[in-house]
Amino acid sequence: MIRFDWMKTLCAFCLTLITCLPALAQDEAPRVEIFGGYSHNIGDAQGWNASVAVNANKWFGVVADFSGLTSKTREQDFEERIRANTYLFGPQFSYRGNKRVTPFARVLFGASNLNAKATESGQSAEFSDTNFSYGVGGGLDIRVSKRIAIRAVQADYIHTRSFGEGQHNGRLSFGVVFRLGGR
Repeated sequence: MIRFDWMKTLCAFCLTLITCLPALAQDEAPRVEIFGGYSHNIGDAQGWNASVAVNANKWFGVVADFSGLTSKTREQDFEERIRANTYLFGPQFSYRGNKRVTPFARVLFGASNLNAKATESGQSAEFSDTNFSYGVGGGLDIRVSKRIAIRAVQADYIHTRSFGEGQHNGRLSFGVVFRLGGR
């Protein structure tokens, strides 16, 4: 069986994007980009993803990325709900050589919080843990107008650690980007 390695694929994508940076065209970059949309964790968790990127120039910015994902399981007398929130920050590199399409790559560091609640036959238990997390990823924004873009895809590998064990998570997000100011 062939195993897909998210970390190596995303690192290769980031490296490819960074090596293309010297070839950037003279397109103006927005000063701030605000993203909000739907997010799906590889597995069965669904929720939201939001970020704010402040661009220093047309190819480099700093991003704050937040997400909240929930998964639920129900079987006869058993119910489990897991909520995961991430709070990540880091550099973002964008290629603005095309007016309509902007690919980007980023490396993120921060924290994640996992809250699990299980109920069986009327008895319930709840656990919570917060730890250091990191991620690497990228995506593609398609410009609709000067101030609005559609985030066609954002794919992130996020490593979290909860209750003493590491988790390797793939996250896909889609949504709308509001582009404010000019740089």
